[in-house]
Amino acid sequence: MTTRQEIEERCLEVQALKMSGLKVPEIALVYGVTEPTVWNYLKKAKELFRRAARNLQHEEILGEVAATLKEIHTQAWRHFHLCPEESAVKVGYLNTSLKAAEKIIQLYQGVGVLGKAPDHLVLEEGLPFGDMEFRKDYLALLKKARSRGVKIPGL
Repeated sequence: MTTRQEIEERCLEVQALKMSGLKVPEIALVYGVTEPTVWNYLKKAKELFRRAARNLQHEEILGEVAATLKEIHTQAWRHFHLCPEESAVKVGYLNTSLKAAEKIIQLYQGVGVLGKAPDHLVLEEGLPFGDMEFRKDYLALLKKARSRGVKIPGL
């Protein structure tokens, strides 16, 4: 008889194979099971990931990732300025700095704290809505107000 732990391990293995590019029929062949069984494994793997995610300290992890990306950006930018002109390495540092900055922006946008204003990016602290649809509507209204020159207190 298969234990719960063995089933969970199988689900995670199937998920890893799917993430590595194998298709469901190929995974079914690897394990000698039906395609619906593979889909059930993938569904169970999502549940396992959700359970694990609930136990994480999300804000702490996001903070650590943001700090690491900021450090990469800062160091690469520093090295870019210290490199001799016409150095191929200088281009690499600039690219690394720009990629880190891009990842920081994506991270902040992904968690909903960074919105695009008409001519500049602005960090939106304390948006009054947790619902993403309301946040988008709110940010669209802010953008419209700014485009018309309306002063928005506190922003």
